Amino acid sequence: MKTKKLYPTWFTLGALIFYLGLFFLPGIMGIGYSFTDWNAYSSEVNFVGWKNYLKVFEGGTNYGMFIKNTFLFTAVSSITKTTLGIALAILLTSRMVKMKSMHRMLVFLPQVMSFLIIGLVFKNILHPSRGFINITLKTVGLDFLAQNWLGDLNFAFKSIFAVDAWKGTGYVMMVVIAGLNSISSTYYEAAELDGCGFFRTLLQVVVPMQKPILTVIAVNVSLNTWNDWMTPFLYINSTQKSTLPAYLATLTAQLQNFPKLFALATVAIIPPGMIFLFLQKYIVQGIASAGVKE
Repeated sequence: MKTKKLYPTWFTLGALIFYLGLFFLPGIMGIGYSFTDWNAYSSEVNFVGWKNYLKVFEGGTNYGMFIKNTFLFTAVSSITKTTLGIALAILLTSRMVKMKSMHRMLVFLPQVMSFLIIGLVFKNILHPSRGFINITLKTVGLDFLAQNWLGDLNFAFKSIFAVDAWKGTGYVMMVVIAGLNSISSTYYEAAELDGCGFFRTLLQVVVPMQKPILTVIAVNVSLNTWNDWMTPFLYINSTQKSTLPAYLATLTAQLQNFPKLFALATVAIIPPGMIFLFLQKYIVQGIASAGVKE
C-alpha cells in the first residue's frame, strides 16, 4: 500500500541544482583538466594522460612530503582534539564541577572565532622576540626554554598542533556532552547498583552507547583537519612543513600550472573520500542516535 509522501520529491530540486552546479560539475571538470596541459594563458588543450599525477609522486618534488605532513597533521591534531574533547565533556557533565555552563562556553569560544583573529593573536604570542611566551619565560629566568616556536622546524608543527587543538576541542566537547545527556540516568543507576566504578561504567555503559556519535566525531574531525589549509598557511613559513591543502592554497594564488593543481587536489580528496565511503553507515547511525533521547 502506497502512502502519501509528506513532501514531494521536487522539493529537493533547488538544493540538487545548487550542488550539481557549484560542487559536483566543477569537481568533475577539475579531474578532467588534470589529465591535460591546459593553462589560463592559452586556449590550446592537449591530453597528457597520467603525466601530472606522476609528477606528484616522483622523487624530485616536495609533493610526497606535503602528503606526509598532511597525514601527520591530521592524525596528531585529530587524536589530540578528540581525546581532550571527550575528557572535558566527561568532566563538565560530572557533579563535582560547578558553573558548568560558563566552563563549557569558555572551552567552546575558540570554535566560533575567526581563523584570522586566532592567527594574528597566536603569531604574536609565539613570536620569538616579542611573544608573550618567550617574554614570560625570560622574566622568570627560564631563558633556555624560549624557542623560535614557528620558525624552528623542530617546533613549528608542535606549535600548530597546540593551536589547532585549542581551537577545535570545544566542538568535540559539545557534541559528546549532547550524547552523554541523551543517556538515561537509569543506566548509571543500574551500573552503580552493580558496583561499577567510574572507569567500568565509562567502558561498559557510556562508550558502547556513544559509539555511533564517537564515530561521527572522529570522521568529522579527521576530514576537517585534513582539509584545513588555513592553520598551516598562517603559521608555517617553511615549505618543508607545509601541508597539501596549504600548498594548494599557495598554488591557487599564483594562478599558474592549473593541471598540476587539479591533480594535487584530486589526490588530496582521495583519503577523506575513502573514509566517508566506508564509514557512511556509522555516520548516519551516529547522526540519528544523537537526536534520540531514551
